[in-house]
Amino acid sequence: MDYLIFISILADKLPPDKRSRLRFIGIGLALIIRLILLTAIACILKLDNTLFTVFETIISGKGLFLIIGGLFLIYKSTKEIRYKTQSTKIDWLNSSTQTHSFKNLLGEIVLLDIVFSIDSIIAAVGMVKELWMMYTAVIISLIVMLFAAKPLNSFISKNPSFQILA
Repeated sequence: MDYLIFISILADKLPPDKRSRLRFIGIGLALIIRLILLTAIACILKLDNTLFTVFETIISGKGLFLIIGGLFLIYKSTKEIRYKTQSTKIDWLNSSTQTHSFKNLLGEIVLLDIVFSIDSIIAAVGMVKELWMMYTAVIISLIVMLFAAKPLNSFISKNPSFQILA
């Protein structure tokens, strides 16, 4: 759900005729990225190995990735909140800072998906041992995302306060 909300927020920066295409491609890339990560599951399982220790706290690859991913999400959320709350003040200063290209927004969606994907793949490994079940779950969840994306985007667009909460 949180991934779809981020996609909706980013898609709203494009003209209405390009939003559906961005959502579709973003979710399609999410499917590909998650299936690739499942294929590389042996590497992901090695993320539990200790990399280093800080103040008696063991830092693993998984922990390091989650910390970096969390910091990225905090940065991205703060940037979006600033954009939403101050965009009317900024618009008259420089309208060119408010334009967003399809390619740049798709790149942001891919980065967000990598962060969300690693987290979900790590969770899947902890819950299920059968790889085919993980593939099936990923495919089903992304099909559900495809159907939920447009209605969720409409809801988020009509209710800006939910964007801030998300």
